Amino acid sequence: MPFIAPTTKLARLWVDVVSKSLQIEKSDTAEIYARLCGFNNWDQVVGAINRGKPSPSDESVSQDVLETRHKTYIECLVDEFGMQKSLSEHIIERASPSSSRKPQRFSIDTEALFGAGRDDGLNLKEMFESLGGGADGKDMEQMLEDFAREALGDSMPEDFSFDNFADRMRISKPIDPGLYCDMVETIGWDVVEGSFNPEYEYGEESFAVWKEGEQVPVYLTSLTRAPHDVDDEMADRVMELVEAHAAVDLGADEALLFWGGPSMKQIRGHMYTHFGMYLTGGKWHEFVISKDMTIDDIFSQHLHAESVDSPRKSWSDKDAMLAVGVVRAMHGIPDGEKVSFVEVGTQSGWNTILPGDGDDLK
Repeated sequence: MPFIAPTTKLARLWVDVVSKSLQIEKSDTAEIYARLCGFNNWDQVVGAINRGKPSPSDESVSQDVLETRHKTYIECLVDEFGMQKSLSEHIIERASPSSSRKPQRFSIDTEALFGAGRDDGLNLKEMFESLGGGADGKDMEQMLEDFAREALGDSMPEDFSFDNFADRMRISKPIDPGLYCDMVETIGWDVVEGSFNPEYEYGEESFAVWKEGEQVPVYLTSLTRAPHDVDDEMADRVMELVEAHAAVDLGADEALLFWGGPSMKQIRGHMYTHFGMYLTGGKWHEFVISKDMTIDDIFSQHLHAESVDSPRKSWSDKDAMLAVGVVRAMHGIPDGEKVSFVEVGTQSGWNTILPGDGDDLK
């Protein structure tokens, strides 16, 4: 049965957002929307919306109906448009055409979207499924909770919750403020004298940098969020805490937040390094960084690019020099010591790297 959206505005918004996310023409995206909803073309979609009764949204149907819908959508993307299954699942998870929610732009590995794609990285989802888990995130949580219960035995607290456990693990990793301070000084940023705090304090600035005569507080967190992951509630709470502290305690309307580690993505043949968020004008924006970028370059990115997935060529991290240097420092690997890295892949295309048996980066 075809799905009929409540308004053409919502359907057009889906086309606009997905077109930008996948970096394909709107006309092609409109065709994808039409086929997902059970129509032959966009004109039929508009005609059905104008004449027919809206279909129940994802948020108002049973779990069985929802899973059947999404399975059909994924099969359509794979069979009719030749997209990779894992990336098709990612698209539907981020932007189901039958959701009543306003679609949000998302990151995806566009270079691997069609065809076989890359096979040189470690995909965590595939690794989990190879261990007997399903594709659903709840399955993964249950598997990890079972593992924790087996490991802790009688010492497991009665009120143990894997949701809280996962958050604590993400937010409680050790952080070395000196590493971040050394990094920004190395690339030429001017750290405010006396602002550096060698002892990390959650929710408080670790140091400040000068930007056009004003001090910008710099915050750190051990968690890492993929670009455009609007469902990461823990990261949202960190950003809310940082924004409140900057405004109330420091009287600052701008702030810089570094994630616990960099992630990289190749876009149009160039490597880019994503490392956090910056706050300006009451809004948070993703940023990419390289050894050649100034603090002003960071805070103006939203003025020159629609998304972190469409950055300027001049923002590229040539040979991943900054990302590799940071990861080396985080793992205590001396400069000059030869080491191989393994990429940990995600459907967004933004991958992290770890020292290992790979040979992609040195």
